[in-house]
Amino acid sequence: MHVGSIDWSATTTRRWPIASLTSAAGFGVRWAGFVSASLSQTYTFSVSMPEHDQASAQLPSRIKLWIDNQLIIDQWSSLTHQSPTGKVTLDAHSLYDMSLLYKCPTNSSAPSASACQHTLNWKSGASTRSSVVPPHAMHQRIQMDSRLGELRVAGGFGCVSTTTASGSGLTLATAGVYSSFTITSRDAYGNPRDSVQPFYPQLIGTQNSPLYGGFSAPLAPLLGTSLASYVAFEAKQYQVFVQQAGGDIKGSPFALTVLPDRACGSTSTLSGSALTAASLSPAINTFSLQARDSFGNPRSDLGVEGEAFLVRVVRTRSPNTQGALHGGLPGFSGSTALADPGDIPTLHASLAVESGMVKGNYSIPVIPSPAGQAHYIHSSWIQRGGLHATYYSADESASTAELPMPCSQCHATHKFPETVSSGGVSTRPATLDSALVGSASVCGSLSCNLVIRWAGAIRACSTAADDSTCLGAPSYTRDFKWTIAAADRVKLWLDNKLVIDQWSSLSVSSPSGSVVFGNAGKVMDVFAEYQRLSSDVLSSAPVELRDTGGDGSFQLIHSMRLYRTEDLQDSPTYINVYPT
Repeated sequence: MHVGSIDWSATTTRRWPIASLTSAAGFGVRWAGFVSASLSQTYTFSVSMPEHDQASAQLPSRIKLWIDNQLIIDQWSSLTHQSPTGKVTLDAHSLYDMSLLYKCPTNSSAPSASACQHTLNWKSGASTRSSVVPPHAMHQRIQMDSRLGELRVAGGFGCVSTTTASGSGLTLATAGVYSSFTITSRDAYGNPRDSVQPFYPQLIGTQNSPLYGGFSAPLAPLLGTSLASYVAFEAKQYQVFVQQAGGDIKGSPFALTVLPDRACGSTSTLSGSALTAASLSPAINTFSLQARDSFGNPRSDLGVEGEAFLVRVVRTRSPNTQGALHGGLPGFSGSTALADPGDIPTLHASLAVESGMVKGNYSIPVIPSPAGQAHYIHSSWIQRGGLHATYYSADESASTAELPMPCSQCHATHKFPETVSSGGVSTRPATLDSALVGSASVCGSLSCNLVIRWAGAIRACSTAADDSTCLGAPSYTRDFKWTIAAADRVKLWLDNKLVIDQWSSLSVSSPSGSVVFGNAGKVMDVFAEYQRLSSDVLSSAPVELRDTGGDGSFQLIHSMRLYRTEDLQDSPTYINVYPT
């Protein structure tokens, strides 16, 4: 804004500030902006209007001037001076609101040479001479949106004493499982910061071992918040240090407990003399079981829901563990295991938690005489949800003990079916697994006999009220029945006892057998073999294994009653049995 030497009286519109405004018609102008001074002094402002003739009152212009919201010149009602003045004190290099209101009255006659001219002048301090306010002292005002806006105050520099961390990962974690917590970076006043530096939490175990490190990343859209993560493999007590610039944040170090993960069979162990030597009943042979997770951390229980440990003594008439031919499985009848009437092929051990340790015991009966028998103790961790399945190609005349190991090309070696078999599912290779068909299959490009072995454990029904997987009331004596094609062959063992044997010939279309579980919820070893000849390998006929509920009807065996097994370390071991 520059009002110095403003001339509205020019004879041509090209020289007027705005062509539509002339002194002939009369007009008013408001000038608004800012003024600044280079020195801190008292300034005298004046407005000169040379066209004013006080004697004749010709063209009586009017003027008002505000500086910093102070009215310092007011010549609006009447004009008593040709150059009215006003004083105001200004600080150097500060901006002050300035508004000048000027009115040029109507003049119907031709405008004079000086009509409507006005000049803004100032002088500072004791100076006696005024000058036009220069352009560099005038500043334009640009009016912004008058609506209310939002003022955002960002957080300041980070302060460790106000920075906080929260979340369950600060106090409790599971071995081998990533845990996390949040860190909110704050300034000295507790305000969250817009940006954060990375945090690197450290876990230090008791006695300064082990040491684990973590990492963090911004957690959008939360201001100043990071998500810190870590994983620890040793179950014990830790201190969690969260630092920035070498200083601990509020609450650091935090006390953390890392719990063991779920039980793992291959790292769990049995101990005690009863693993290698035992006395006949009434002696009770005892041992200890140390459950461990996959990282070797000890557990003090028998496993979570759906998991358990199964320890049993398997008796055979051979010094060799017949089940070793099949990956360490317990021996089964039909080869070297017991099958004589009155014999008990498998003796189950009792397990209980005592003072944070799992204790077990078993007893070997005197009758029938164990003379000439071989005793092996098998220990397994079992997990609910299905059985372990292995697929083979076999010659039709081969015995079950001479079948080859699984093919290297078949990725169905570890297959966990929902049930042993289910109603509409066929044994057609394409349905069982795509790797069983074509040049890379078990049989290659030729047709062959297909054999499937299922191994694991099966649980007896408990009460009808708490076991929806069993029909009717529980019955400890259960019948099992295969539904197969006419040329198929099947065998079924439960706890080392051959229950169904239709391998050499098929005398009935639905072979069946029975077994006594002994008590509700009892878990037994289950081993099943199924063979479909090459001539029928593409048949869509279903294969099913069912058992009876308390009402006598046959039902598919639900996966919630089936368990996969994993042997404990050094299982099985041979037991020397001595008289009492």
